[in-house]
Amino acid sequence: MSDCSMCERVRLAKAGQNSNLIREFKSSYLVLGDHQYFKGYSVLVLKHHVRELHELSLDAQQDLFKELMTAGKAVNDAFKPWKMNYSCYGNQVPHIHWHLFPRYESDPDHLSHPWKNSADFDQHLINERETKEYVALIKAKLAD
Repeated sequence: MSDCSMCERVRLAKAGQNSNLIREFKSSYLVLGDHQYFKGYSVLVLKHHVRELHELSLDAQQDLFKELMTAGKAVNDAFKPWKMNYSCYGNQVPHIHWHLFPRYESDPDHLSHPWKNSADFDQHLINERETKEYVALIKAKLAD
């Protein structure tokens, strides 16, 4: 789908042009989130354009869930959050993707949903050096 932002992320990852790429899995790509309001925030993006989880075959669902758990454990091990939040909506971008939000007790509103402060996400963009550092931290935990 040419106007899908997740399809564009997949295209860039396939072309080796996504500097936020952490790992390619069988059915998805793990990328560092554009913002780091929550340190370690990452997104797992399905490689092909599918809108709903129930549209995947059972095998594809199981593969994606295994990849999500592998990614979540790596983010958790890299950043040692108090809690990991996972979300998959697709209301704004109808392409299966999972948000992995490491949550810390020091977060504002750490007992609330991670979208509560979404208006402030753009104030937490990181530079190229920090991106490489965070990607390397998560990659190292995927190698364990």
